[in-house]
Amino acid sequence: MQVSRSIAFVIIFAAAALLAWLFWRPDGGVSALRAAATPQERLIKGQSAARTAGSMSAARGALEDMRRALRQMSVEEARAWILSELLHGEDFSTAMDLAVGTDQNLAGWPSYRVFLLDMLFLVDPAAAAEKARELLNGPPAESNADEWAVAMRNLARSAQVADTALLQAKSAELLQRNEWREKPSAGYLEAFDVIVHLRHTALTPELLRFCEDRDHKAVRHASFLTLDRLVMAKPAEVLPKLDDFAAAHPGSRLMISNMMARADVRDAAQRAALETYLMSPDRTAEELRGFASVFPNGNVAVSQNLLTRAPVLQGSDLAEQDRAALEAVTGWLADPRFAQAQEALRLSHQRLRSFTQAR
Repeated sequence: MQVSRSIAFVIIFAAAALLAWLFWRPDGGVSALRAAATPQERLIKGQSAARTAGSMSAARGALEDMRRALRQMSVEEARAWILSELLHGEDFSTAMDLAVGTDQNLAGWPSYRVFLLDMLFLVDPAAAAEKARELLNGPPAESNADEWAVAMRNLARSAQVADTALLQAKSAELLQRNEWREKPSAGYLEAFDVIVHLRHTALTPELLRFCEDRDHKAVRHASFLTLDRLVMAKPAEVLPKLDDFAAAHPGSRLMISNMMARADVRDAAQRAALETYLMSPDRTAEELRGFASVFPNGNVAVSQNLLTRAPVLQGSDLAEQDRAALEAVTGWLADPRFAQAQEALRLSHQRLRSFTQAR
């Protein structure tokens, strides 16, 4: 009898200890509350936890719990809750930078409002697009670069042709916002991807100008990547522009020569633009060597972007492009119009011949 009582006592004590551990350990208590609370209650608790979080990781955990709670609600309930929060206007910093995940959704939210705008798209893309139009057309002083980045992404992903003009205008305005360019946030820099998504080649002159801005390194790098990706997206449009502007941007001549090397000579328009560039008396020996060292330029920077994905280049296509480039260079070497580029073309010929023979 005494043994049975002892066993019962041990069992009761163990059960009590287990319950205490579940509720008081750092993650177990949250999990237990998570299981018992309604989605609305979890949203309120998550908002409070994110607002008072003492660290970036704590804020991230609170916001991610809010995201899970929103996904458990009906579309109507979640949309109404998010729009109410946005209308209320409360905002606070999370100490995070805006970050893009592998699925083009955000993995980092610098503020509560940015989080809400991101969640609104996941819940109801049409409502997110409408809110984006409202934000982008609103007074400039009432928004910031991070919110603009998410709003433009939301609007672009709604894929409405009628929104193209607004997105083009706002992506151009983005480049003119001096206060954002002086202290660029991660969201401001990520928003340059909207230019690539829109194939907004009219901004080529502005991007070239920013590529020479040595006082703003982050903006300079973002401008270079954007311009380079525009070349890959719309080469027949951008390559002639680069040739036209090269002389006016002496500090970017080597960069431009590498971009001109992206020309695919199998395309008549691209080949014509490249030949005009190579025959120009304005070309320097440094530019020509820079071109010859990478032509045809198939290098691609891999990154996670708000809207676009890095192009996938097939090995067979690259090999075919190399063979076409070798044939073109061979012809240029025999053409007196390319006399000033002979030294660089010979280097390019040797390089391409080694590539094609190795295959």
